[in-house]
Amino acid sequence: MKTPRSRLFPPLLRYLPSTRSLSVSLAGLILAVAPSAFSSTCTSFSPGIGLGMVDFTTLKEASGLAASARNAGVLWTHNDGSGKKVFALNTDAQLLARFDTGTKVDDVEDIAVGPGPAAGVNYIYLADTGGAGQAAEVRSQVRIVRIPEPAVSATAPAAPPSTDFTGVESFLLTYPDGGSFDAETLLLDPVTSDVLILTKEKPVCRLYRANLNAAANGASVPLAFVANVAFSEPSGGDIAMDGSQIALRNENAAMIWNRAAGESVETALARAGVSIPVIGTPVEPNGEALALMRDGSGYMTVSEGESPILYFFESQCPRPPSIVSPLSDQSVSAGGTATFSAQISGSPAPAYSWKFNGTPIEGQTGSTLTLTAVTAASAGTYELTAANDQGNISTSAVLTIGGAAALRVTEIMSQAGPGNANSADWWELSSFDTRPVSLAGWKFNDDGGGLATAFTLPAGLSIAPGESIIFVEELTAAQFRAWWGEAAVPASVQIVTYSGSGLAFSANGDGLRLWNAAASADADTVVSIDFGNATEGVTFTYDPATQQFGSLSQQGKNGAFKAAGTATDIGSPGLYRAAAVIPDVTIAPIPTGIRIGFTTVAGQIYELQVCDDLGTEPWSPTGDVFTAPDNNGGFFEKPVSATRRFYRIGVR
Repeated sequence: MKTPRSRLFPPLLRYLPSTRSLSVSLAGLILAVAPSAFSSTCTSFSPGIGLGMVDFTTLKEASGLAASARNAGVLWTHNDGSGKKVFALNTDAQLLARFDTGTKVDDVEDIAVGPGPAAGVNYIYLADTGGAGQAAEVRSQVRIVRIPEPAVSATAPAAPPSTDFTGVESFLLTYPDGGSFDAETLLLDPVTSDVLILTKEKPVCRLYRANLNAAANGASVPLAFVANVAFSEPSGGDIAMDGSQIALRNENAAMIWNRAAGESVETALARAGVSIPVIGTPVEPNGEALALMRDGSGYMTVSEGESPILYFFESQCPRPPSIVSPLSDQSVSAGGTATFSAQISGSPAPAYSWKFNGTPIEGQTGSTLTLTAVTAASAGTYELTAANDQGNISTSAVLTIGGAAALRVTEIMSQAGPGNANSADWWELSSFDTRPVSLAGWKFNDDGGGLATAFTLPAGLSIAPGESIIFVEELTAAQFRAWWGEAAVPASVQIVTYSGSGLAFSANGDGLRLWNAAASADADTVVSIDFGNATEGVTFTYDPATQQFGSLSQQGKNGAFKAAGTATDIGSPGLYRAAAVIPDVTIAPIPTGIRIGFTTVAGQIYELQVCDDLGTEPWSPTGDVFTAPDNNGGFFEKPVSATRRFYRIGVR
């Protein structure tokens, strides 16, 4: 049974994802180990630190949490209740993917990962065991959903896909002797593959067991009562990857038990456990989820509520460094910024050192290395070594320098119209590149100035593929939006204020010069354009059809509109092409499922989106994308779902 939720936020000091040096590990491809290999026996953990905020709206009642066995740096979680979605997160709480079980569930409460019937395969286990919506909020039968764990990258995509699990199985489990319970904790014993369910009772809960390895999909399996456990109202828990520790939590307390080699779970739980920290209320509203890390580095928790924080509690016992997420190869354009970062755990905290092509890099002592204004000489191999008194480990990656970033000036206003005191010169930069481009340290000036007197773009500024950024002279972002209209300027558009002597554009014709951070001479421009005499209140703009800059904006063409704050100003801040044409969509059966056809306009990008309930669920991308080469139409093909499903075509 749930307690009411409220929108509660943790203290800001607990949430420091951009400055932390803490590393956590979800690595581990070991499926099951012999009892003699037990090694995770630490019972001392640091207070929780926030690693990231779960800010996607489809996870509002996080009820279970489990570390992936197949994918380093990946966590699995889900909502409390009847939702069929399972979410993959990384350790910064970023959404990686949504998966749909396609199976009826009533009240999913917990999740576990571990071995099952097939050797060498790890499975996700979902516990549909809660009593919500049932008489007296208890059930005599519960359901376990088992799914082979899919591969997921720990790198967050720009548009996380929504896909279906494959190989989904469901089992109906019955309590013995006519018992009925509310249960919110699922454990998976990695030694025996037993499924263990703990009832939510106080002050003592009940432990039940079943083994599903020999059961057929859809089978009914009896639960066996195992023992009473002296822990009040457990709402989540986990067993270590090697079986050596068992952790349970409720809203405000948690305990951990060490388990000896050859010992059963119930024997270990019969001893007194050791208290371990959780955040608890009011910061964690109805905190239920707990996941032990697979390298023994600690555990994580997450709670219900809007935008919950993912917390990490690090083991305080000595451990050699281990790589959670290695360095990854980077490719950036000359003058850009490259960032190498790894996640490495260890206790005491490792010391870090870096090498470039085998030569030490002086002064670099963190797990992240940032290179600005890169040149051809920056290309090569970068190696990070982490060491403590328990050992050391290294990871390396290669930097390649690609061609110049595909950036274009897509709009300039060199003379605003009369009638608005809060109007000014401004220009727009758009990315036609496929990579994010760091603009930190880049500079721009007008035709009358050079690199020495140019305005330097601020640290941390970057432009994503397809993004447009507005640079406005002396006006704040709020003033600019008020000028053009809050509803007209896309909310996502970055607006950067600049000022400086000589930076104002001339109404009698001028130019714009843009340099990257590596430029050393006036001629080293990334973008250089010129424009003629201004037409008062009308911007110079980029024509996506001709791919040329310099024509005047026309209201209604390529997104141009009249500013809200004046009667004369016309432009398209944040936009440089016409609105997408809504396609006509058809659907037809095919031998393998359905074909979703649609009309196209050459150059437009079409994306398939899905949801299962129009009233309660947002639309999610499936990962299917089509760039139209012509106006002859396109299609997507999908298998038929066992449950109701809605599709639509998005255009950008």
